[in-house]
Amino acid sequence: MGTSAVTGPVLQTDRLIMRPIGPADIDALVTHCADINVARWMMHMPHPYTYNDATAFVERVAGKAGRVWGITRDGALIGMMGTSGAFGYWLGQVFWGRGYASEAAIAVLDHYFQDPARDAIAASHMVTNKTSARLLQRLGFQDDGPTEITSRASGKTMPGRAVCLTRAAWQGARGDASHRHPQDCVCAECCANCG
Repeated sequence: MGTSAVTGPVLQTDRLIMRPIGPADIDALVTHCADINVARWMMHMPHPYTYNDATAFVERVAGKAGRVWGITRDGALIGMMGTSGAFGYWLGQVFWGRGYASEAAIAVLDHYFQDPARDAIAASHMVTNKTSARLLQRLGFQDDGPTEITSRASGKTMPGRAVCLTRAAWQGARGDASHRHPQDCVCAECCANCG
């Protein structure tokens, strides 16, 4: 683990670096978040997504280093993942299906559970987001019941599932998730709690 130019912890996997985001990421945020196929799965992401939205987001998460991560591949921002309040993530659509969400989630959740005071983390997904549901299940999240999720981008409230990952479930799932070959993973498009 190292430190980025924007102060905060940096996590590294074989293919990815998870790091704090900063002003240099604004153009990539606009590019990826302006895609309705990304934004429609998110609770708080507006559509259309503008430069002003990206700037405000970068400013809002500036104090959340170690809880909000930019997912980068070869130096370029490809998505976001967070554990601030709940676990959530999104990837730019061109990066779906490559196992990046699984790979990033393992590193971020390992980091999250390093704090002995953290016993669990919640997440949710829209029922129609089957890819996200599969990823969360593989990571060890357990179903916590039905919920409703409103997407700011689509303006629609959709049926969803609340899920929870306990420290014990993470430790149990960790062996399976950490040994899965990335090409065998189905990358989750995104979840309802980040961005």
